[in-house]
Amino acid sequence: MVRYGNSHGFSIVLGLVVVFVIVMAGTVGWYVFRQNQSPTKVQVSDQKKSVEEKPVDESAHWIGVTSQGGAFSMKVPDGWELTNYPHDYIGGMSVDHRSGIPGSIVVSDEGYTGHSLRFRVSISPLDEAGLGPQWSSPQPGLQESHQDFSVSGLQGKRYKAVFSGELHQTIYEYVLDVGNGKKLDIMYSVNQNEHETDDVATVEKVIKTIQIVK
Repeated sequence: MVRYGNSHGFSIVLGLVVVFVIVMAGTVGWYVFRQNQSPTKVQVSDQKKSVEEKPVDESAHWIGVTSQGGAFSMKVPDGWELTNYPHDYIGGMSVDHRSGIPGSIVVSDEGYTGHSLRFRVSISPLDEAGLGPQWSSPQPGLQESHQDFSVSGLQGKRYKAVFSGELHQTIYEYVLDVGNGKKLDIMYSVNQNEHETDDVATVEKVIKTIQIVK
């Protein structure tokens, strides 16, 4: 009887040991599995985050154009219609961004002499205004501001003029020194009386595509 009792007790202890070993093995296995899985999840998460944060170059598919004098090149946004005039002068009236509609460029044999273009880029000699704005200042009904601006390694200024009263208009002008007594001059105007939309964000994307040909 004693021998039977000892055998029964030993069986119970052995069973408990086996259960304990199984539980511990399962716990260790689960821990190892989690440790191996976590870096993968973090890596996948980081890769997804990297893809999501990668900036989209909207100008990548815009058409390119070089000024007739060969002084600079730039890209034309979707929907814009510009004219490439002689003497390194590009501009146009229709500068409304319409995604999916390729921009267009018309080449002119005659130089532009008016003042009504909504957007223009030109290389011109430094005049009396120097690197300042082309409008007279100060004047009644005009609010002005300016800040430093740079593009393609060129340094200059970004001017903004808001006209009130009968002429409800906003004008942006970017003037940058290209050396040799010349300047890169960019102007963009918005006539609120004509219900024109201020899209200076797209204009500045265009400016960032400008490359000066040395």
